[in-house]
Amino acid sequence: MYYNDRSGGNRAVTRIYDLVADETGEEHLWTHGLYVEDAYQVVDEGRYKVFADDGHDDRVKVVGPDKGGRLLTVVVAPPDRHGTARVITGWPADQEEQNAWSRAGGTQHVRR
Repeated sequence: MYYNDRSGGNRAVTRIYDLVADETGEEHLWTHGLYVEDAYQVVDEGRYKVFADDGHDDRVKVVGPDKGGRLLTVVVAPPDRHGTARVITGWPADQEEQNAWSRAGGTQHVRR
């Protein structure tokens, strides 16, 4: 799996198999109205797409639906060699993120 970095090149990202969230990550999710379980669901559903997080080389955006059909953006540190990524923050996907997810092949009815 690849995502476009800011320089226009592609950077490899191994598949994300698991997320971990520390207290700081959970607090950041809370400020955007999400629970850590919402972030886990995005990965568990397996229909996510990975994008560069503009301005941040040390993290990526994972955009995908939760089990309820909401399209969410979860920002994570790039996964380690075992496919585990650390949650940094997240929010309901904005229109630009929804469009990027669709252009990257994501399909489903999105609940708002």
